[in-house]
Amino acid sequence: MIAGILDPTEGSIDVIHDGPFHMGYVPQNYSASLLPWLTVLDNVALPLRFRGVAGAERVRRATAVVEDLALDLPLHAYPMEISGGERQKVAIARAAIDRPDMLLLDEPFANLDAPTRFVLRERLVPHAQPGAATLLVSHDLDDCILLSDRVVLLAGTPATVTAVVSVDLPRPRRDDMLTSDAFLRARAQVLAAEGVA
Repeated sequence: MIAGILDPTEGSIDVIHDGPFHMGYVPQNYSASLLPWLTVLDNVALPLRFRGVAGAERVRRATAVVEDLALDLPLHAYPMEISGGERQKVAIARAAIDRPDMLLLDEPFANLDAPTRFVLRERLVPHAQPGAATLLVSHDLDDCILLSDRVVLLAGTPATVTAVVSVDLPRPRRDDMLTSDAFLRARAQVLAAEGVA
């Protein structure tokens, strides 16, 4: 609904922003979101194509975002020729290509190896516009705490908010914070709110 794919069954969602507004979205079903007849490079550059950006500039910016996020992708391969983790990287690069004002991330790191996950946790959110809003949906507690200012816990069907925990970690966030006292305190708060600790 926030991405505008579905309409709310009741109520409304309003995004207040001056000027053009760009949203980057990594869906949970990232493989189905890639166009199989386009190369990795063209899939990454697709949002720019829709905005009328010229071909050479699309190539330059797609190549740059893949390099900036250290994704190491075979740019001239097709989705069927790459692994599931690489397809997920394509979806992430496509979401970040236009330095969005808002990032919607649905389990964005679920199938990535640990080194790639560490790099993306440090680089993806800062790659968006300064002050960009990010909504991360994840079952990974470390991802949620390391990337968030607030962790909203949901339970039940339909989902309802059971707790909201503020995360007070300095920015920029880095993976070496995972063992810091501040991170461990935030983790304990979230676990207590979930009724685990």
